[in-house]
Amino acid sequence: MRYNRLKKGIAVIAISTMLTFSLAGCALFNNTSSSNSTNTTSTTVEASDLNSLFTDRDQDASYDASSPKITLSDSGITSDSSSATVSGNTVTITAAGTYIITGTSSDAQIVIDVADTDKVQLVMDNASITSSQATALYVKQADKVFMTLADGTTNSISVSSDSQTDGDSNIDGAIYSKDDLTINGNGTLNVTSTKTNGIVGNDDVKLVSGVINVTGANHAIKGNDTISIKDAVITASAGKDGLHSDGNINIVGGNINIADSNEGIEATIINIAGGETTVNAKDDGLNAASADSGTSNDPKAVDSNASLNISGGKLTVIADGDGLDSNGGIYISGGETFVSGPTNNGNTAIDFGSECVITGGTLIAAGSSGMVEAISDKSTQAVMTVNASSNSGTIKVTDSSGAVVAEYTPAKSYACVTISSPNMKVGETYKVYCGSTSEDITLSSTVTSNVTGGMGGGMKGGSMQAPPDGEMPQGQMKQGKMNRGNMQKQSTN
Repeated sequence: MRYNRLKKGIAVIAISTMLTFSLAGCALFNNTSSSNSTNTTSTTVEASDLNSLFTDRDQDASYDASSPKITLSDSGITSDSSSATVSGNTVTITAAGTYIITGTSSDAQIVIDVADTDKVQLVMDNASITSSQATALYVKQADKVFMTLADGTTNSISVSSDSQTDGDSNIDGAIYSKDDLTINGNGTLNVTSTKTNGIVGNDDVKLVSGVINVTGANHAIKGNDTISIKDAVITASAGKDGLHSDGNINIVGGNINIADSNEGIEATIINIAGGETTVNAKDDGLNAASADSGTSNDPKAVDSNASLNISGGKLTVIADGDGLDSNGGIYISGGETFVSGPTNNGNTAIDFGSECVITGGTLIAAGSSGMVEAISDKSTQAVMTVNASSNSGTIKVTDSSGAVVAEYTPAKSYACVTISSPNMKVGETYKVYCGSTSEDITLSSTVTSNVTGGMGGGMKGGSMQAPPDGEMPQGQMKQGKMNRGNMQKQSTN
């Protein structure tokens, strides 16, 4: 887990915009205010921008069925190729090409050690590899490795060893690649590491297609440069992060279920442009923070390189810490985002260092009220942040005709809700239901809140709970400052 900013000291929010509302049940909502924000520039990252990350070969799961075959067996491993040599229970591939892996071994290792200009395709054809080594599949050197899951097959890779060193590398994953790694195909891959990480790539990791189930004692899937997901169906369980990268995590499509994690998705920049993603986290659901953000001694420091960008897809977050967390900015321009955030007042459903700008999409983020932050008034789509007391049950917004504008049922109780929808318009009146209670609200500004302004505060790092002598002050808003950066790494092969 990277450094999370301590909750940023004292912040004062100007109270200027009034919510007009009439009672239609018990009073859920109190005073009103609107947010002010600092000057920053956001960039919308669309699926079309991210598709260039995947080359034609990344997406091509075809292979020559007559390619050399490596057959795994506890009675002895065999190879059809002189470029795939067998020594004991280790197979070493030394030349570019396609190799078909089949069979089962209770203690084996496959090593790829080719020229740094060579590409290797491994076709997993009902292969099951367990290893007593730190890694069962070790890409020591290559330009790029394509792991293709043959149609209809089920493949497994598992290790139960601690990490091991190889030169200046710390080998710490059931699949460990020093170079680019792509997984594609229409089969299933099950990866398990009981002491380290599931899948590790020192460069780019691309999960293009196939069913990929990963369990890691540390991170489930780790990419030092990027993790990019296109159409894969992924289930991840982790002792630390479900998806972790020191660079970007790009979700273009697919179906991703972070079933269990400390933090669900963590990277410097997180781009979600499509697919369906579900995150269950004991700490933050999504956390955008630079790898070196922990070097700052300033608890209010803003990470100008970090950002969370949501432009499409469906994202559901259930988190005990912050739901959406960025040490820089959060930018929502499309898709559907639903957050069932913390019940403790040391965290919040939406936490950011500089700004949260909403220009499109549907957002319902529910959580505690002690650390609520003000949405930027640079937002162009109507958004409301409302007190909901200590409530539970379905959150629903309907317009004057009774049509449902937005709806979500959080997994936990909540005291504050932030809602935005393309169907919400300034000047219109909406009925907001929180469980069994409701209130009529007229939006008089693009960004409207009835959470009282004042002095936010308290310390926060990770999933820090409220102080033992009492919870944080209820219903207070704070706001970040400064700018954020964005980066994309284009793929060429």
